[in-house]
Amino acid sequence: VFNGARLSLFFGAITDTHINKNNTKRTRNAANKSSHTSSTSSKNKVQNTTPSLNISQCCYTTSLKQIDGKFTDEYFINQRKSTLPSFKWSGKEKEEWQLIRSKMMNTSTFSVESCVAHWKFTVLDEVGGFYLRQAFTHLLKSEITEGDPSFDYVPMSKYPKCLVLGDSISRGTWVETQRIAKNNSLKLSVQGAPTNCGGFANYKKRLSHWLGTCQWDVVQFNVGMHYHSLNMTEYTDELTMVVGEIRAHSPTAHIIFALTTPSPFDSDATWPNKETCKNLPKFHKSGFVQTLNNAASVSLRKINVTINDRYSIIHPMLGRYQKPCDIHYTKEGYELMARHDLEIFSNILGIKRGELK
Repeated sequence: VFNGARLSLFFGAITDTHINKNNTKRTRNAANKSSHTSSTSSKNKVQNTTPSLNISQCCYTTSLKQIDGKFTDEYFINQRKSTLPSFKWSGKEKEEWQLIRSKMMNTSTFSVESCVAHWKFTVLDEVGGFYLRQAFTHLLKSEITEGDPSFDYVPMSKYPKCLVLGDSISRGTWVETQRIAKNNSLKLSVQGAPTNCGGFANYKKRLSHWLGTCQWDVVQFNVGMHYHSLNMTEYTDELTMVVGEIRAHSPTAHIIFALTTPSPFDSDATWPNKETCKNLPKFHKSGFVQTLNNAASVSLRKINVTINDRYSIIHPMLGRYQKPCDIHYTKEGYELMARHDLEIFSNILGIKRGELK
């Protein structure tokens, strides 16, 4: 567009017989100055022209500046020290971040001021260890605009907004929830947490960040696999505090607690082999998950929290869907729980649906 304007000025200047030489010279100088300014601006430009949304429309608002402040040499050294020995860091994470940052700044279809960018920055701010290394690998290998399957961005629409908080099992279920909701054109948005929420210590520190700035219509959470104390009073008190913070943030939200899924020790079909299963000491002993779930159900129903019985949904199929020597599930297992989650969300929100595909 600019070059056309410049040519127009140029030819207009030399063909208009009513303009004197001085005016012609001034016209050309103005055009050249404008061209130089535009060219310099283009070279110095670090952000593309993709329209950005008003930040008030974003549920998460972590900025690039915040991430730059986090990703110091000291931070990456500490991450490498604290990560499990079997997990490999490149040792060049600081340089990798600069490459990722450059990709973000130079991708014409990506704006660092957009909601999707703020979500990506929020994920980078929240995750650590394995999940951070995984995020870096994804961002380095993929297009910046491509979603991360583990922490994908969900555009907030005019439809009811649901937030799912929980551990890696909730995250695996949420991934399938997203796919099934899209395939069935369900009129709701289901956002997952920007990290593995883990246990109560993480909730106390970061719950306000996971809730973001949106008012949610439904919030589902779970804490169980990361709870190891036998004190059920402490367990239910902690759950009640989480509910209180969610209600303070989104007073009209319908709150759901997803019961903890079975330990491998809860079925003969998945009982771990002590000779071959290295993870065996990490699993809840037989019956402990049921104790947690019973305590949570009794306590939370008293304060009008809906109970999502994931345990009973997956337990009959544990031998088929739970991975060997593991608390996690196959894709089909997560699909089964995801359909159940969506049925509950739909019923609460009064959303019409057929049989979920």
